[in-house]
Amino acid sequence: MFKEVFPGLYALISETSSCNIYLVKGNNNAIFDTGLQKDSDNIVKSLAELNLKPSDIDVVLFTHMHADHIGGSALFENAELWMSAFAASVSNSKNVSFTLSHWFHESVFPEIKNIYSPEQVFSFGKFNFVVIETPGHSKGGVSFFDKKNKILISGDTLFNGSIGRYDLPSSSKIELYNSLLRLSELEFDLLLPGHGSIRAEKQKENLDLAINLFK
Repeated sequence: MFKEVFPGLYALISETSSCNIYLVKGNNNAIFDTGLQKDSDNIVKSLAELNLKPSDIDVVLFTHMHADHIGGSALFENAELWMSAFAASVSNSKNVSFTLSHWFHESVFPEIKNIYSPEQVFSFGKFNFVVIETPGHSKGGVSFFDKKNKILISGDTLFNGSIGRYDLPSSSKIELYNSLLRLSELEFDLLLPGHGSIRAEKQKENLDLAINLFK
């Protein structure tokens, strides 16, 4: 089920190989990543607990194009779907290697028509999320940062106590390291990662741990 982690912001924490999903609920409803197709029933059920249907979602923002983050996208037929240029090209070409779809036995490749511009801002009520380019786990990966509310949605770049893999097609150890340095310049109180638990304290300590993994 979705749990409110900040007023108006909800988290569906995955207990499977799927990713965490984040929801902004308001006049415009936005979803960050959509998990695996095989978890679609759980997504629909969890939305219903907030009196929402998939058709009520206006915008879907993807952190990257791996199958465990895009598979549930078929639910959101009314929504604008957004990705980085590289991630969109991978999804639109149905690239099995770069999406890792064969790993998850998934076959959903959303058609992406909307491409992030550098530091684009998405405003949903009191939230203003800036697109931060954070490649490394995957080429074209992004995070989302709300400076006023001090919230970071980090995709698979930074986790609570760990970092994303960099041994996958389109991954780069150097780019991931530089992305973590970029995130270390931000001030945030709430970390919403692509997998694992949410972190609401000692963000600098967590980032220092992540960066030191490269030393």
